[in-house]
Amino acid sequence: MTNKKTTSGKGGSNNESSPNIAPTWDFKRVQEESQALFDTYKNMLEKPEAKELLLRELCEQRAVMYQLIEAFSINREVSSGAANNASKAVKLYEELLNLTRSQGKNFSKRIEKLEDYESRGL
Repeated sequence: MTNKKTTSGKGGSNNESSPNIAPTWDFKRVQEESQALFDTYKNMLEKPEAKELLLRELCEQRAVMYQLIEAFSINREVSSGAANNASKAVKLYEELLNLTRSQGKNFSKRIEKLEDYESRGL
């Protein structure tokens, strides 16, 4: 995972290799980032090319939003597929278990018949 810098220069993602489910964007961080972005945009608007810079930033944010929507959609599909595969695996395991039990019972009956023949001297 890349650690892309936000407009304020602070990291916008968690770059740890182990999964971290604790949110890093708590209320305090949102407020700090919001203020830093406000200051950045305020300074940007003082430049002659302000409209162009602001429009470029807006377009980049929109494109990133589309990228995130796509990633969430793909993640949902993959998770759904994994759940379906797990369900199929459980069903196949149960079928195999039942088949093995049935075969075991049949073998036991055959062995009992052979033992019965043997005990009768046939």
